[in-house]
Amino acid sequence: MIQVRALGACEIQIGRKRITLSTEMVFALGFYLCVRAGERVGREELVGTFWPGRDVSKDRHSLRQMLYRLRQKGFALDEDGEELVLDPATIESDIARVLDPAWAEGADAAGVERAGDLLPGFTRTITPRFQEWLDGVRSLVAAQHRRGALAQIIRARREARWADLERWAQHVLKSDPLNEEATFARAESAAMAGSKAAALEILDQYMEELGEYAPQIGLPATVLRRRIAERQPDWVARGPREVPLVGRTELMSRLTGLVEAASRGEGTGVVLWGAPGVGKTRLAQETRIFAELRGFRTIVVRSDKSHSARPLSTLLTLLPLVRDLPGAAGCSPASLAVVQRVLREGVVASSLTPTAPGSSDQAVFVMAVQDLFRAVAEETRTLVILDDLHNADPLTVEVLSGVVASTSGTR
Repeated sequence: MIQVRALGACEIQIGRKRITLSTEMVFALGFYLCVRAGERVGREELVGTFWPGRDVSKDRHSLRQMLYRLRQKGFALDEDGEELVLDPATIESDIARVLDPAWAEGADAAGVERAGDLLPGFTRTITPRFQEWLDGVRSLVAAQHRRGALAQIIRARREARWADLERWAQHVLKSDPLNEEATFARAESAAMAGSKAAALEILDQYMEELGEYAPQIGLPATVLRRRIAERQPDWVARGPREVPLVGRTELMSRLTGLVEAASRGEGTGVVLWGAPGVGKTRLAQETRIFAELRGFRTIVVRSDKSHSARPLSTLLTLLPLVRDLPGAAGCSPASLAVVQRVLREGVVASSLTPTAPGSSDQAVFVMAVQDLFRAVAEETRTLVILDDLHNADPLTVEVLSGVVASTSGTR
């Protein structure tokens, strides 16, 4: 088996024998034949690639010498007259794995890192023709490396690993300086590190580099710039940034996946439960950040212990915030009047308390609340976070359960 290691290394290994850059011509010829395994390569082509423009007899002699040295190292070349071929079944190549169309989505971070370092230390220009071929290989690997790095950006964003966005964005921008996704990732990373000015500067520079094309293709950057510029103060920590989330990768991926599903009109509700201090609030906070950068309107309401004894107290804290969102005006006038009446009175009528769960007034109120939430959901993508919901009164929980059911499948 011939093992080709060209990502982060320059080595061809056959059993216990190795070919490295200490013998550059042998390595270059062996690498060329391995990458082209399965193809029939003519001797004239090899001479023209590695020894062009010289005495033909001497050039062919040089080729015979190099092929002999490869055979000594263990290369099993199938020679058919003027053509050579390597059996691809005898080659194990890291480049071949990277060039697989499915590689980018499944590659781990270390593999993507290595793909960005093809043939380190190999700087010799053997011939212009060989260099042209090698540049083509580098271009193919670089394209896969970009795809792999973009996939890592998506994962880092879903898992709230904001610091990693900058690192992977830089991988992409090395070969594609105007890549939109990578530029946005850098801006998001800067914003979440607390540097609003740096985030806006990244986007402004991007728009400047787009030049005359900015009005046509710069709209997403303009939208993100507005979201960052108008972000709420508690988006970024006051003082040192909180430590990264640890051991919450799978759960964070599920939460951000639900946000992405909601942006496609597949909204739902989810309950985070666990012992006090395990990080439920932090998970909700990171989900909120992710949603706001995706263009969601967000509302956060916290229930305290006093709410458990006051019917609808948590809901009455939430409703004014929902009423003020875009889309609330689309709620039916009758439903909006019911909500406004309860908010205006500041107290809950006896017919809306748990002592009269089947009352007509309670049913009307529940339907009005559901109507309000549906109207908002139809207008704008919305994330509502209810922290410490275990402190809420039973009627609030009952009404909100109905809201989740009635708005399921919306934004």
